[in-house]
Amino acid sequence: MTTRRRFRLGFTLVELLTVIAIIAILAAIIFPVFSVVRKNVHKAQCTSNLHSIAQAIKMYKDDYRLYPEALYGYGFASGGGRTFLFPQCIKDKSGFHCPINSERIDSTRLPVPGVNPIDGQPMAQCGANGQVRYPKAQCEGAIPLTYFAWDSYDGSVVPPNSTSSQYVVHYLKKFTPGAASAGDEARQLLYRTPPDNTVVTWCTYHRDWSNGQPQTGSMDLVLYLDGRVKSVPVAQTADEFRAHTVTPGS
Repeated sequence: MTTRRRFRLGFTLVELLTVIAIIAILAAIIFPVFSVVRKNVHKAQCTSNLHSIAQAIKMYKDDYRLYPEALYGYGFASGGGRTFLFPQCIKDKSGFHCPINSERIDSTRLPVPGVNPIDGQPMAQCGANGQVRYPKAQCEGAIPLTYFAWDSYDGSVVPPNSTSSQYVVHYLKKFTPGAASAGDEARQLLYRTPPDNTVVTWCTYHRDWSNGQPQTGSMDLVLYLDGRVKSVPVAQTADEFRAHTVTPGS
């Protein structure tokens, strides 16, 4: 008497559905984890960039006895003997770029109209077309002052990675208007020896946005003059012109 062995080819429907269900469950668990890991990697790279800027700005101060007008530099009007952190103190352009910022390396934006980012005074209206130009005392032959939007630390497009024309400056030597006076906030880079808890700049590219507004609970990375980088609630940096004073320094 011979015994026949029957071999099964393939899987049953129940087995296939079970495998598919397991894969779906694993994907639902793993994908959010990958997203968090990616955000943490971007945040770590941005924090490293900010630490490098803190070291570079100290080197710049030692060499020139003052702080730079801008970190990476202006898109235009960068001549006239101006010097910035690049390339004197930081050689690699990527050191000024948050990995979340999707702007092209050659893209430029005008700052908030009418504000001189160096002394807080209104910028001049020069030329027949009435363009905002800089500096105020050199209207003749001046070209519009713009920033590289690819640079994440001199300022940012609001909201980031959008088609908005508004570019807000974050790095300012002096953010209170008018000439320096005894009543000014001491935490400003215009002074020769500002305190260590002076805010240098911050990165807005780690915010979560909804309908063009930063979501409650979002955090910005804030760089202080002593090299510390802290995550600060967006409510403290939302008003870019007051963020230097309202952002805690401790």
